[in-house]
Amino acid sequence: MKLTHLLLFLGTFLALNPTTAQKQSLQPIMGQEYEKKIDNSLLKDDKLRIYFCGTGNPKVTMQDIRKPACLAILTKDDFFVIDAGEGTSQTLAKLGLPYPAIDKAFMTHWHSDHMAGLAALINNTWKDGRKTPFFVYGPYGVEQVVNGFNQAYQLDNLYRGINSSNGLDLSIGGGVPKLIDQKETPVKVYEQGNIELSAFVVDHPPVYPAIGYSLKYKGCHIVISGDTKVVETLAQASEDADVLINEALSDAIVDESISQFKKNPDFSEATKQKDITLAQDLQNYHSGTYALAKMAEQSKAKRLFLTHLTPAIFNTAEDKAKFTTNMDQYYKGPITVVDDGDSLLIESDGKGCKVQYIPVQQAAADKL
Repeated sequence: MKLTHLLLFLGTFLALNPTTAQKQSLQPIMGQEYEKKIDNSLLKDDKLRIYFCGTGNPKVTMQDIRKPACLAILTKDDFFVIDAGEGTSQTLAKLGLPYPAIDKAFMTHWHSDHMAGLAALINNTWKDGRKTPFFVYGPYGVEQVVNGFNQAYQLDNLYRGINSSNGLDLSIGGGVPKLIDQKETPVKVYEQGNIELSAFVVDHPPVYPAIGYSLKYKGCHIVISGDTKVVETLAQASEDADVLINEALSDAIVDESISQFKKNPDFSEATKQKDITLAQDLQNYHSGTYALAKMAEQSKAKRLFLTHLTPAIFNTAEDKAKFTTNMDQYYKGPITVVDDGDSLLIESDGKGCKVQYIPVQQAAADKL
């Protein structure tokens, strides 16, 4: 059956069988006692909250501990994500955040670990209550990606629209691409209330273009690196930043791994050299911890938070200490290796910026 015929059939079915659709509306009522409680009051709070909803990398075997890249920004009447790796929706819901209010995503680039959860986020926010269009801002390729997602979800949206007894607006079921035409200098891409967001070019070859974001909130300056090696544009954006949220490749773990691998008798010298070259090549498109620490110090960034960790370590103090080995020789400010679910609470009176780091375990305890 052709799609046009299917659409006509389903539309007619809905018109002639309203009771079937109406029965489906009972599902939210029946499921309420089992669902995670969503805290909608956060949307009325003028403070800025940043949630680390994905601190891992593409390595699938570690994604039960660290989901792929995701950062969520929440303040009064405004909620959006920067990148949406696989599992974004589930993590936000698990944290009790009002995810249906999300109507924007700002993408740094088009690697799968940064966008595999985007289509599901657009769909989940829509079917669970979003009433406004969902805008996806991103560099070149945003139209191809978003339009592809829209096509893939076309039938799902149609079926859910029918089951909702016209409760779902099909016109906003998909995403709306918004191209960030990146220049050599930072470009303002969004401004609402106390939030101003600008994009700047970073270096993540062979991905081009790739971008990071600079967020201004009541005089507070927050920088999100995206995926990049340490470059001058990142250093400039990070000057006097109150918060620098940066991806990180642990130089200490890479060096130790290479040293141990060289001694392994189970591999040929040719295999060793090939794998060592691949490991060292990571430094050509990710932020090595030593170079990052030096840059943060030179840029006078006040606090450094490490995410998108390579390797995706366990959530232990021992692994975090190993990950950041020797960084304190180059950077004198506080360094925090974040976990999925951790958050920052940022307040400002316009004169000073107060930043509180809230580990996910503390946040859970506070709700008891």
